[in-house]
Amino acid sequence: MRILPALLLSALMAPCLLAQAGAGDLLVSPARVIMDNKTRSIELILSNRGGAAGTYRIKLARMEMNADGGIETATAPAVGIDPTELVRFAPHQVTLEPGQTQVLRVMVRKPEDLPDGEYRVHMIFQAVPPDLAGTSAPAKEKAKGLSIRLVAIMNLGIPIIVRQGELTVKTGLADLRLAHEGDQDFLAFHLTREGNASTYGTLKATFEPKSGKAITLSEMVGVAVYPPLPARHVKMALQVPQGVALKGGILRLSFQTEGKMLPDAEAHLEIP
Repeated sequence: MRILPALLLSALMAPCLLAQAGAGDLLVSPARVIMDNKTRSIELILSNRGGAAGTYRIKLARMEMNADGGIETATAPAVGIDPTELVRFAPHQVTLEPGQTQVLRVMVRKPEDLPDGEYRVHMIFQAVPPDLAGTSAPAKEKAKGLSIRLVAIMNLGIPIIVRQGELTVKTGLADLRLAHEGDQDFLAFHLTREGNASTYGTLKATFEPKSGKAITLSEMVGVAVYPPLPARHVKMALQVPQGVALKGGILRLSFQTEGKMLPDAEAHLEIP
């Protein structure tokens, strides 16, 4: 399996995604698309925030999440249905001058017998080097013998989530433990998921000493677990204030989705 650059993973965490690709800086908004039962189409806004023109080819790809939260190329559809067949979009290639904006329309086409559940495909934006724009492969070198030219191609991607019918999801937190690497403290745990839909929200770790106020140690926004993965391992770096020791108290962890008043899941670790 091929792991895409970290830019793809960052698409799961931000309302918009900016990639510096050397051929213009592409801004994609939103960076996470949900097509529910009532949504048939949506528009993405592509903007070039750089100082040079940029050309980008756009395609769909099946991806899957591994146990560490990384996004990898999937060799086969996770649920027996190819999610790339559910999504259409236009245009398939854009060239943006500095400061220029382009609308990309994304449409969903569901078969009548589509089972309830969540189907995810990733839209990949591939930056085309200026001298290759408009071609499907590097130009042949006019030289005797064999010549090889290496061209760096930058990718970024966003998840397109198609939801059908009744969805269920239950989120949990398990196996909390403290870890240390050098001078850095971490909270390691498993973020679990049950049901036929993904979970997506914010993780927050706080420390409650025996005396005094609770202290926020870390917060991670836009953390997801995608089907069919039942759980992913998470390691949160803890920002412990100077003069505070993680002793004699309770370390609390919560996971909460946007718009909810109460956390979806909570867990705690007693520290002697």
